[in-house]
Amino acid sequence: MVSCKVNDETGDITLENEHLRFIFKKSEIGYKEFMIYVHNGSEWYKVGLCSPIARFTYKSNALMNYSKNINPTSYKINEGDNATLELYSKEVDVDGVEWNFQFKFSLKPNERRVLAKYAVTASKSRQLLFFSGPFLYVGEGSFGANKDLAIFPGLEYLLSNERSSSKNDVAEVHMHRFLPHPYKITLPLMFVSYKGYVLGLAWNPLYKWDGRNAYISAIFASPNWVEMKRKKITF
Repeated sequence: MVSCKVNDETGDITLENEHLRFIFKKSEIGYKEFMIYVHNGSEWYKVGLCSPIARFTYKSNALMNYSKNINPTSYKINEGDNATLELYSKEVDVDGVEWNFQFKFSLKPNERRVLAKYAVTASKSRQLLFFSGPFLYVGEGSFGANKDLAIFPGLEYLLSNERSSSKNDVAEVHMHRFLPHPYKITLPLMFVSYKGYVLGLAWNPLYKWDGRNAYISAIFASPNWVEMKRKKITF
């Protein structure tokens, strides 16, 4: 069983199957985050939060850098054997150029993963400096910074209270590994587990994100020392 429904009172959108539940929260400025739950056999348990859904940075005609969180304002739902939620946002930059963003989330019956596809186009040629995937905060609203295991293959293998980007295993000059070169990631995934709950991200490193270039970058911090918060961050 898989479904995607809109709450008529709040505008929240719930994408779920037997194992996973994603709740996209509606706010005055759009859908700025979604919460992730898993069913543990008796109840739904929150394991993480994605906020913002995306962020981008571009260079203006005046060679100034501008950044903005993307908060989709419209959506399309497709239900059938699979459920798909598409979120849309339109932004106009300081030079009057229109940017269109599309975020597609797909879920199949009995699956324990959601497939996400992000896309952006501009009405004129622009210099895009940064376009993020999900900002995933593992444990947010539930077990927090606690973990039994956290893995970022080729870079981090963390137990319990161990901190990522520490100098325990490498010299201090090489200790900062939160944004590594893509070639250093030996498997394109990252995850955190705690008391049987596992949440993470996986991606296709060979996908040509602009039609020519592959190997997207990934950021990993556990706990989230990058933003000085006691929670994990993987995006």
